[in-house]
Amino acid sequence: MVNVTLLRMLRSLLSVLICECIICAITASFALAMTPTTQPVIAEFPLGDGSEPIFLKTSWRGQTGYLILDTGTTFSILDSNVFPALSKKPGDAEIVDTPGGQASFEYFDGPDLTVGPIHLRNETVTQMDFSFASESFHRLIYGCIGVNALKPFVAQLDFDAGKLRFLRSDDAEHPEWGICKQMPMYDRVPFMLTQWGGRDVNFVLDTGHQSSIGLPNELFDAMVSPGKTPFESNPALTAAGMQWLRSIRGPDWQCGAWTYSGMIFIELRSGFPTLGLGFLRRNFVTFDFPRGLFYFKANKQINQRDKAHMSGLRVLWIGSDVVAKFVDPGSPAYEAGMRDGDVLVAVHGKPAKDYSSESLRAVMTSAEGEQVTVTYRRGGDERTATFKLHSRI
Repeated sequence: MVNVTLLRMLRSLLSVLICECIICAITASFALAMTPTTQPVIAEFPLGDGSEPIFLKTSWRGQTGYLILDTGTTFSILDSNVFPALSKKPGDAEIVDTPGGQASFEYFDGPDLTVGPIHLRNETVTQMDFSFASESFHRLIYGCIGVNALKPFVAQLDFDAGKLRFLRSDDAEHPEWGICKQMPMYDRVPFMLTQWGGRDVNFVLDTGHQSSIGLPNELFDAMVSPGKTPFESNPALTAAGMQWLRSIRGPDWQCGAWTYSGMIFIELRSGFPTLGLGFLRRNFVTFDFPRGLFYFKANKQINQRDKAHMSGLRVLWIGSDVVAKFVDPGSPAYEAGMRDGDVLVAVHGKPAKDYSSESLRAVMTSAEGEQVTVTYRRGGDERTATFKLHSRI
């Protein structure tokens, strides 16, 4: 017997978008002053620019791997390939809403795995296959850290300083952290109430969601203006499998004291409206889980414009090969002759395998009209494609 529940165990991680997921370029040079935290720091991790998930480096049995910080997930989720022998908890499987639809999960006792102040040994976890995520981000992904493991801590995302900090909560007010909002936990993940389309709407605060804003079908459709067609080539890995989701360049949006522009919105097949990493990276963000408070204030990335779908290439690192898993029809790479399954040999003369996922994304979304030269292999033939980047959203 399978019980139906609305646990938001896998809110977005698994909206992992293949290689050309949203990446941004600075379009404004001003900076808003960031006040350092006054709280003692328990642990600190490097933080990227928000173009990729938030990776926490750890190790398991002598092998280095990464856990993704995912505030849209109730329970931590571990790779079934790396952790195949976890002890199953009693009880039936549960059906869980994901952005791609519903999927069934079982629960397990967590392994003796530690990352910073977080210990999974006494946590309930679940499992799925993360090999696709590992291939997408060119690193071994152990899984993701969910809210149950985060709730004893304050998690602070300082994108300007490039740091993720874990702090202890206290009873003091912290105006230096920005606007303070109540952060209720519905379905055991954090929400924030804010204005959308002239009415109050609850948004999930989701570090595991790669786009700026995710909207359920009805809200997404209502936002599309007459004559504007959403972009329909956005492959996302969800617990319900690979999904092709629509995306669109959204209008300016005021939240708190700031106006955010140039954001890309993505549709969700189910669930609640979502503020994802593309929005959060434009702010100095603090999740005070023990007190149920969310702080934010705009940082110097506020005027960055989301960039995506400029080359049409979406690649995976499979073994020693960098493979064009998808080449969007009509895209610059497609028009230059590239097709699904081509193996990238070099980009601008540099061996493709020497690129990180982040640096290759940077090349493929560098600037409108920028020329890119790719040497690739199809069968036994080596070929060259030269094309100019062009945003199709």
